[in-house]
Formats: sequence, structure tokens, C-alpha cells
Amino acid sequence: MQAMAAYLPLEIIQSILLHLDVETYVAARQTCRSWRCAASAPYMFRKALQQVPVSLPPTINTLSQDQWTTYLAQITRLNLLHCRQNIQKSVTQWDLPQECSPTTVVGTSSDGRKLVTLKGGRATVYEREDLTSPWEYSRGITLCSQWTSVARAMLEGGAAGCMSISQRYAKQSIAVSSQGDLIAVGLGRTIQIYSLHKDQNLLSPAEYVLGQDNSLASTTRGHYEATDGVVDTLEFADDDTLLRVSINKETTIHQPTRVRYLGCPDLAHSQPDLNYWRANINRIYLDSAALSVALAGQDEYRLIFRGLRLLPPSFPATQQQEQDQQISPPTPRYFVASLQSGIIHSYCIGLATPLTSNSAQTVMVHRLLPSAYFRPGDGITGSRTEELPPLNPPLPSSRCDEQHITYSLPDTVPRWNAANLPSATFPSPLLSISTDHKILALYEPSGNYSPAIVSGGSLYLYCLENCHPVYQPGPQRFKQPTQKTSLPHQRATGPEDKFSVDARYPPPDIIPSWPFLLDKVPVDIDSLEVKRPTHDDGVVNSKSCAYTVTARSGGQVLEWRMSA
Repeated sequence: MQAMAAYLPLEIIQSILLHLDVETYVAARQTCRSWRCAASAPYMFRKALQQVPVSLPPTINTLSQDQWTTYLAQITRLNLLHCRQNIQKSVTQWDLPQECSPTTVVGTSSDGRKLVTLKGGRATVYEREDLTSPWEYSRGITLCSQWTSVARAMLEGGAAGCMSISQRYAKQSIAVSSQGDLIAVGLGRTIQIYSLHKDQNLLSPAEYVLGQDNSLASTTRGHYEATDGVVDTLEFADDDTLLRVSINKETTIHQPTRVRYLGCPDLAHSQPDLNYWRANINRIYLDSAALSVALAGQDEYRLIFRGLRLLPPSFPATQQQEQDQQISPPTPRYFVASLQSGIIHSYCIGLATPLTSNSAQTVMVHRLLPSAYFRPGDGITGSRTEELPPLNPPLPSSRCDEQHITYSLPDTVPRWNAANLPSATFPSPLLSISTDHKILALYEPSGNYSPAIVSGGSLYLYCLENCHPVYQPGPQRFKQPTQKTSLPHQRATGPEDKFSVDARYPPPDIIPSWPFLLDKVPVDIDSLEVKRPTHDDGVVNSKSCAYTVTARSGGQVLEWRMSA
């Protein structure tokens, strides 16, 4: 059948292509030479791309055929048009040591070869040779200083006359460094970092207590309030020079969550050890609430960054490169977050100077990524729905069962519909950045759709890449917002429009990176990870799938593998 299709007349192939959705069109163009030639006419390019909410040339003669080919490739890459076919999903049991129970606090190193469990003040270390080997007991450690955290949590969160910890302070969290030689433990407002080297003194960890540092309140302009929340999750970042702290249960103006990074990478001249953390754990590198206040400026509406996650220093400058380079040293850092305000609900890429730079903090939005409530252009229809329509077969009823299925999203989920876009309104979204910094995976709980839905949620993927689009529409004029809730950079269409530019926000992307809905799951996701498959030596396996998204829910591991 494929051989017969390859010898169809050009006109018939083009007639077939005109009736395809853009994702199938992109796939069909790769089948053979005759279909590629039929699909590569400028008219065919423009007709197919009219389905995608991007800027298009007014006529087919605006670009040459080579430019049209390049423009299609750019749009395909930035909108992941090649990633929704042949998705392999699996549900398996999390491979843990036999001694672990469902309530055991567990942390693993980034290479997956070291695991540390925490029960009270007792840490147990397990190791394995590779990802398929069984866990082997390495050593047990008594963290005597953990009882200091317990005592502090009882004093701060215990009821009067009752020697117990309230639910607000009861959660323990743990993080293992990338090299597996450091662990960070959080309980209540206290964070302690220990070294797993046998020659280190476990009685003297690096310690930080949330809410005891008022330096931000004195240096941050605007309506900033110091945190009164507790530690939710911990994670080492930037080659262990930073510690990402997710804070929950805030009652301040920034409630209920915020993200804070601790440490000072500029002072790490070698692999960070316990001495580095003793000296720098009290240094706040970035704080999402402080960034929100800095960006809001004098605006009267409330603005907040949620789920903030730093991009690596090597993250490449992109479409707004010329504008961003105008920011003078110290070197700013890119980050991703959900930006929520009176005018915008969108995931974004931002740019900020660290608080450790000893200069006034600056922050700007580098790119606004499309969402259900921020839709550049007029190509997206529909609205948010309160219910979650079923997408894939439900997870196994028994937590010991396994499930393996393959599905194609173009067959089941309309790509260009607001009902299948993230809302960017949830106070604590889970964000994960791929190891090559090109993909953003995020999870939004179902409760964000309707209070009646109490578990489960949706997974989405964005492309974080950018480029210099081969098509440049020319100078654009934007009208001055007519009210406080107007979106920035709305195109001026009439002679009566007043022109203005809000320098805090970027102009609309010529090629927006539209996300897609990967899956809807009936269980709550605890952690999320997206990476390129690698060999045991760490080299990317180019012959394997393009990306693997891994989520953990209790004792289950959910995995989605997308073909290249």
C-alpha cells in the first residue's frame, strides 16, 4: 500500500495533503521523496500552517521556497508538531528497597544510583551499580541534629501543653546531591544539610531557618512580606551550588506558596561540600515573592510567580536576545514560572539578577508562553471546561499491576483548542526542565478545573527553544492599555489607538511555542522529570526515543516515551 501511494500523481498527493491536519502533514512529508516534493510547494506550506496560530506571510511570494521550508521546520520544532504520534505509556511499581514503606521519606541522586531513606532522625543509604541492578544497603546514619528540628517544629507548631507536631509542621522532606555526597533535610521551617562522607561531623550540619532572615524585607521595594511558611520540598540545583526550597502553607500576602533558592554559586570554586553550605546556606539567591514585587512595581494589581524554576547558566539567549543583552552585569539568570496577575495567566521565561549580586534586583519577562487565558492571535477556539474528559485507559486498580499502552494524540485530542491548554492559575504547579534545556513539562492538578475533582490532573509539554524566524513581519505598533486588566502589547488596529510599550513584557513571539496536552491522570503527581535517554556512560542515545517524561505518585511510576 505504501509503495502504491509513493507513485500517485502529484496532484492527487497534494489533494490528500490539503485535507490533513498539520501534524499529519508534517509526518506525511517525511514518508518518501514524492510526498515530500508534493508537500514542499509554497502554497502547500502556507495552507498547512494556517492551522497553527503563528505569524504568516501575507502571500506565498513573500518567502522563497527555501525560506518556506526553513519556516516550516522552525514552526514544527517550536510547537513540537512531530512529538504527538506514537506515545508509549507505562505504569510500574517504584523500585525501592524492601525495607521501605509507603510513608518512608525517600531521596535519590540525579544519576539514580544512590538512594537515601529517612525515618525520624535515622538516614539509610543504598547504592546500586546501574539502573537495572537491585538496591544494596550501604550504611545507616543517625542524624542527631535532626532532633533540633523536631524540637523547633514542636515549639512552633505544637498545641499548648501537647508534645506533638501539628499537621502544618509534620512533613519531612529530603534531597540528595548530584554526586550523592550531601543530603538536605527539611522539617517545619528548618533545613539542615549533612555530608555523607564518613570523616564529616554529623553533629554540625549547615542549618537554615525560614523566617529568621529579614534582609529581603529591608532591601525589597513594594509590598513584600517575609515568609511564614514551612518547607514542602527540597532539591539541589546548579551542580549542587544551589538548594531549591519549595515553601507551602504561607499566610502572607504571597500565600499559599513560594520558591526560594539558597546558596551563592559565585563562591563555589570547586565541587560544593559541607563547608561551602555552612558558609552560604543563609544567602538567598532568588525568592519568587521578591521577584513578583520587583516586577509589579507600582501596579495596583497583585502579581505573583508560581512554581519558579531556574534555567541553567548555559541556557541560550533567544528571540529577544538583543533586548536582554542591554541588561548590564552582574549576569542575570533565566527562569521559568507561572505568571499570575490581574492581566496575565501564563507560563513564562523570565530574566532576573540574583540577590547575591550586591546590586538592585532587576526582573523582566523574556517570553510569555501561550495558555488557556493567554492566547496570542485568533487561531485558538473554545474555553476551559470544568470536567476532565477521559483521555487514556485508567491506571491499574492494584498498585502492583503494570500497564503498557501506545497511543497517538492527534487521533484523540484536538491540538488547537483552549480546553486542552494549561490554565496557569494553580498556586503550586509542578515544573520540570529537560536535561538539554529544550522541553518544559508541567503538571496541573484537577482541582484547578473544578473543586469537585479532588485527585489527578493534567500533564503538558512546552518547547523552550527559540530561533530567529526566517519570516519577519516588520515593525509592529501596540496600543496603550485602556484599563488595568488589559493585556500588554495588544496590536494597534485603528488611528484612534494610543501607542505605548511596557518594557517589562516582551512583544508577542512571531512563532509562539504552543503546548500540548500529554495525558490526564487520575492520581496526584508527587514529582516530575523529563530527560533524553542516555547510555550508561551518560551519552545521549540518539537512536532511542526523543524524550521520556517520568512522574511518581506514591509507589507508582508513570512514564511516557515520545518517538523522535
